[in-house]
Amino acid sequence: MVTQIAYFSCFFISASVLLFIIIYALNKSSIRGYMVFILFCFSSLIFTIADFFSVLSSTPETALFFFNFRFIGLAGNPVIFFLLADVMTSSTGRISITIRSLPWMIPVLTQIMIWTNSYHGLWLSHNPEFGYHDGLMLPDLSTRKPAVWFHLHVFYSYFCLIFGMGRILYSGIRNNRLFISQMITLFAGWLFMIGSALVPTFNLIPGLRFNVIVLGLAVSSMFYALAMFRYGLMDIVPVSRSLLIDCMEEAMLVLDSKLRILDFNPAFSRIFETLQGYAPRTGAVLPELFQDLAPNLISNQNDFFFPLIRKGKTDYFEVSYHPVKQSSDSADGALLIFRNVTDKLRTEYEIQKLKSAVEQSTACVVITDLEGAIEYVNPAFTTLTGYTFEEIRGKKSNFLKSGTTPPETYQDLWQTLKAGNQWRGEFHNVARDGRLFWESAIISPVRDSRGLIHNYVAVKEDVSERKRKEFQLKEEASTDGLTGLTNRRHFDLILSKLLERSKPVTDTMVLTLLMVDVDDFKKINDTHGHAVGDIVLKTVAQRLIQSLRTSDTAARIGGEEFAALLPGSGIEEAVRIAERLRLAVKGESIRVNDVELQVTVSIGIAGTDSEKIMKPDEILAHADEAMYQAKRNGKDQAVEYQSIVGRIKSA
Repeated sequence: MVTQIAYFSCFFISASVLLFIIIYALNKSSIRGYMVFILFCFSSLIFTIADFFSVLSSTPETALFFFNFRFIGLAGNPVIFFLLADVMTSSTGRISITIRSLPWMIPVLTQIMIWTNSYHGLWLSHNPEFGYHDGLMLPDLSTRKPAVWFHLHVFYSYFCLIFGMGRILYSGIRNNRLFISQMITLFAGWLFMIGSALVPTFNLIPGLRFNVIVLGLAVSSMFYALAMFRYGLMDIVPVSRSLLIDCMEEAMLVLDSKLRILDFNPAFSRIFETLQGYAPRTGAVLPELFQDLAPNLISNQNDFFFPLIRKGKTDYFEVSYHPVKQSSDSADGALLIFRNVTDKLRTEYEIQKLKSAVEQSTACVVITDLEGAIEYVNPAFTTLTGYTFEEIRGKKSNFLKSGTTPPETYQDLWQTLKAGNQWRGEFHNVARDGRLFWESAIISPVRDSRGLIHNYVAVKEDVSERKRKEFQLKEEASTDGLTGLTNRRHFDLILSKLLERSKPVTDTMVLTLLMVDVDDFKKINDTHGHAVGDIVLKTVAQRLIQSLRTSDTAARIGGEEFAALLPGSGIEEAVRIAERLRLAVKGESIRVNDVELQVTVSIGIAGTDSEKIMKPDEILAHADEAMYQAKRNGKDQAVEYQSIVGRIKSA
């Protein structure tokens, strides 16, 4: 009964400890090597559970089955420990996957030998005898007869355990003795594992039926967990001098005062082999090639460049010098670190070329951050705007806004850029001296190697002269050259658009048209000449504009014939405007040199039909007819088209 209580207590404690450690380790995924450690604990748990079922078996055959099943968890444990030691003392990737898989060959073959032992007897020539003792089915290990493969497996297992622990101790002691607590903890766990395995393997305590391996695996797992998660397994790896040197991308070389090689890392070995054709070795004198390039390596206190010709091209190395001193003030040797800066120099050269091109470009170049704050402008920007980089550094790029660029332009700009696309457009900006200018801009996102946008670059060109010519051509295409009023072609376009938007209504006209003709203009031209006639036309045009509303359109559509479009006005309002114009022209004579002219105009008024949408030629014909009726009535008056229609209908 006492044996049962002791065994069950041992089992539950061991299984609980292993299960707790596995669950705890699963939450420590940031710790390097945690998966290998979990595998070690899991295999130990398999062994523990299988041993439990073995002692609870009802028959010797069942007990033997679980006795053999235990080795699924136990046979690979030494290999797992060896791999755990490799993780603790090596950089990731030092041992390839193929090589890591080789140690598993023996445990796999051991499993095959165990389950096929009845056919060849290479594992055990005689299985242990099982019997009940204090209610438990326990093996008598003294009756077990190990065979050849059993001894081979035992030798291999202890080799893995001893070699793995030796590697851990060597790495820890060689690199930093401050981490002695980790070493002691790991070694204590290893001793428990080794000790618990030695007892049943070699039957060191005859008559002992209690399986101490179960307890040994649990205790050793506790020590390994303590070293890994409490003291920090990762503390062992970074302090390893050999690891740091081996993992360096820079080439490292240690020389004594006679330029003999004391130490080097794989990166230097690769450079050396490329140049010399053979591997470097410690104790050898530095080859002449290196001595010629740096004749005073030991006494050189400064960093220097080191050009090397490799495979037909020159690579440039930046060499950092670190004196190695023992007791005296003078250097006993030197640590040289070679950094390949060929790509860096090439990049700097390309950047310098690009910078020169940008600095000398006639186009403005502006670089901003993601919020539009200015980080760089080139000299062309200063020439155009009058602002220096020092004055505007950190300012938002929209500080040049004149207020005439539509807000929609800026909205479209930011929507396009934030979507990661290039934007093209124009801005109407104001320079430092108040001068307005037009810019054509191409603004692009600048991405890093990961594709993330970190800046915007704008390339802008001053297009003020081009815009001036465009405006001039546009104005010439739509404006009468003499009076500055809208010309006939543009007037027809405006009339057509207004009529398209017009709708017939019941009571009011939505559009009215004034047709204005200067009375007796031919007589003025014939009597006083065309120059005087031009002045008369320009004066009438000015008084026409002064008589109209800002929403109205005034045009010169013929020699002495003008027109005015009055959108949204009825006939009554149009009559008032026409009368105001007539009086304005007649009320003040026009003086040209010594000649004083009394000028009058005849005005025809027409509006859109209340029952249908009219065509441009219809309303023009109506206004023209009304204007000629004013002429026939004696001139210097305004006539409305509907009044003519009314008289015709009444007649």
